Amino acid sequence: MTAYARLRARLRADEGTSLLELLVAMSIMMIFLGIFTGAIIVISKSQAKTTSITDSSEQVNEAFLWLDKNVRYAAAITTPGRGSNNDWYVELRNTTSGTEVCTQIRLDITTTQLQRRSWTPSGTTATGLTSWTPMGSGFTNAAVAAGDPNQPFISLPTATDSKRFQQLSVVLVAKSGSTNTRSTFTFPAINSTMPKSSAPVCQEAGRP
Repeated sequence: MTAYARLRARLRADEGTSLLELLVAMSIMMIFLGIFTGAIIVISKSQAKTTSITDSSEQVNEAFLWLDKNVRYAAAITTPGRGSNNDWYVELRNTTSGTEVCTQIRLDITTTQLQRRSWTPSGTTATGLTSWTPMGSGFTNAAVAAGDPNQPFISLPTATDSKRFQQLSVVLVAKSGSTNTRSTFTFPAINSTMPKSSAPVCQEAGRP
């Protein structure tokens, strides 16, 4: 090989990338970057949805555990209603501790929380009235009208029914991802009697 040929070989080995080759490489890189970004977005959305569903289930479960324990042993359940702020409410009277204790439950329309407060009746006075304690949040059926299938509290059966116990049906609608999940529970108050008494029950603290 002559000296000229060897020089041309060295120069060819040091040649840079052409513009066409650079554009092709960039195009391939952009394609893979787009695929990777799309996969990350899909995974993030799926994780957010799973987290939302889990949070919703936990809120409903916490509310259920408290209701199952306290409604089940109630001695009386009032007729559910709506307060001045349109919050749904219902009261429970419990005597299992040997002392009459009233608990008021409401679904707050502003905070979307299921809340409770309790007191000991003393004549017409609510002794030891507690502040509102959240039992769960994120419930979307606080503003429904009476008679709506998603009405939060329904006292069953009516005073004229021949059932043995009073019952409380609770409907909770919680945001779960992009949809709402509806949960319905019916609890018998095994310490109650039917028909219901016409005397006022747990009215000392007033309605919310």
